[in-house]
Amino acid sequence: MEKSEMHDLWTDHGKQLETALKLNETLLRKMNLDQAVDGFKELLKVSVLGRNMAFVYFLISMLLGGTMINQPQYFLSLLLGGLGMLGSFAYHLKNTAKFTRLNVYEIPVIELQKAISEFRISSISAGRYDFGIVVLWLTTILPACLKLITHVDVYGNHFYAGFYFLIIAGMALVFYPLNLRTYHKMYGEKLSHAERLLAEIMAFKR
Repeated sequence: MEKSEMHDLWTDHGKQLETALKLNETLLRKMNLDQAVDGFKELLKVSVLGRNMAFVYFLISMLLGGTMINQPQYFLSLLLGGLGMLGSFAYHLKNTAKFTRLNVYEIPVIELQKAISEFRISSISAGRYDFGIVVLWLTTILPACLKLITHVDVYGNHFYAGFYFLIIAGMALVFYPLNLRTYHKMYGEKLSHAERLLAEIMAFKR
């Protein structure tokens, strides 16, 4: 085989390798990007659902409060729980709005990675706040439901009230660590995995 033929063969082989590398890069980008975006969108939907449910819980408190407006202890506690849920709704509305507006397939990969990282950190941080609001809401809604359904007046009896709040406090202490683990596993691990997938794309392009 002459030198010119050898040169042509090596040139063709080099072009084939370059084409294969570009194809692998394209496939890696698509596969990793799709996985990262799917994980991000799945958890964003969870946050949006939780946000909307907070507004529903606010409405429930207000409706119940309207039926018990002549019973100040129940009305005020329901108002407090409802406002807590309204505050949660407002916070998550602001927090999720900027992420739902993202065009994830158009922005640079590094910007998407930053957005996912920000969403992960803000979601985990909100876990403590969310848990406290849920406990507050349940603490205010359950006595009202008992009063309407069974006519048991929790606030009208010191023993009932003390026992009730003791149970609530005990349950909050038990479930608080579980709540933290759930947020770290759901938002921390899954979104960190999405960030690593995007990091692989950027590393491959260097």
